[in-house]
Amino acid sequence: MYVNRLIRTLPALALVPFALACSGESPAGIDPPEPPIQGDAALGEAAFLAECASCHSARDGFDLAFFAFPDTTIVRRALGHVDTATANDITTYIRTVRALPTSRDLRIFQPGGFRISGDANFASNLFGADRWPADLTTEQLAQIDPLDVPIALDFPLWSFEFSNLDWMPEVPIAEPLLDYPTEVGVGRSYLESYYRTRSLEDLFYAVLALRIAERDPNNPDAPCVSEPYDRFRALDCFEARRWIATLVAQHMLRTNARGPIGSGAHDGWWDVGFAALESTRGMPIENAIRNWAVWMYVGWAFEPQRHASVYLGIALNALNLPRHATFHALRAQVVRPPRSSSPYADTFNATRFSLDLQRHAIRLPQPAGAARGGLPADGGRAARGGADAGGRDLHGRRGEARLRFRARRAGRVAGPDPLPAELSAGSAISPDGLLSRRRAAPR
Repeated sequence: MYVNRLIRTLPALALVPFALACSGESPAGIDPPEPPIQGDAALGEAAFLAECASCHSARDGFDLAFFAFPDTTIVRRALGHVDTATANDITTYIRTVRALPTSRDLRIFQPGGFRISGDANFASNLFGADRWPADLTTEQLAQIDPLDVPIALDFPLWSFEFSNLDWMPEVPIAEPLLDYPTEVGVGRSYLESYYRTRSLEDLFYAVLALRIAERDPNNPDAPCVSEPYDRFRALDCFEARRWIATLVAQHMLRTNARGPIGSGAHDGWWDVGFAALESTRGMPIENAIRNWAVWMYVGWAFEPQRHASVYLGIALNALNLPRHATFHALRAQVVRPPRSSSPYADTFNATRFSLDLQRHAIRLPQPAGAARGGLPADGGRAARGGADAGGRDLHGRRGEARLRFRARRAGRVAGPDPLPAELSAGSAISPDGLLSRRRAAPR
């Protein structure tokens, strides 16, 4: 058996520091006890909602309690928005929020729970030798969970005050994005419903509406429209997508979800990386390539069957991680849907990224789409030429059309359907399964 069984070292997913204000605090672990700050918790809750919650997608301060930020740090950050008495009230309120304290040094969803030292150790750690096994089967490869395989990339901290390599955005999500009317509804309405119910269904619709709003060419305030490129506002797009990303992540932390909760949710993480990618066409954001690689890997690791492998592969190669890029392409290949041309693009990308495959003519796994559903209509020619059957990963005009199609499928009717059994039972549900059930948008 080529794959070393990796043992998760943490009782839950590796978790990362939650932020303060919008930019956060340098992580330092759980701090020793300090003299309590006296304040009024009720007043503090009202002040937090008025002054702080717009940056914190959790809205109720769960993040600050979960990552056990010390009182002095909360006060210091709050003083950028309120006076000392109100900062004390906010701190007192945060101490009432129910959450199990966690070290701020941890990084959520870090594959395997730790980072390896470099690309050369990737295959050795996974296969026992620094080469791709010639006789690794499709079935064996498909059994490898990317979330269990340590990589040479640090996933983002939740909050780091001196860098954008963290989850927390620097600014709140823009009001015009919250209020933009999409086919599926208005994002603000779904958010308000989610904050009342904390349900996966409301979360999914909020994320879907916001993702449409930030890229719809018909929205004059959309920062992520990249065609034409002069409409693309790199930093605004990056920050809006980080806000959406934290909305999904805090839900997973709150519910202790350890696996995929729906592709629409995890696509939002991939989106952050795509914003960094698009920025390289003009004025790159800070840490553009690293953000590009890390965020795409975060989104892909939860759903390896999605997204064209060329995007993440190029970023990994740019960071001198060709073994990672090869694994990404081939692991994606073996779980593509039937009759997709994507497996042929994955094969092309794997041989492009890997000298090992080129030098040793290693037999590649059988394209999963061909195995289950036969060749696509074009015989895979488009994919072999570098195009992906799915278009541009929900970016550009074709991507916008795909999101709008999802929204039309969701639709709105006079009254809501009963909550699906899968959701009421607390289990994950695919976006297709959710969108196949029409429901009313909250008014």
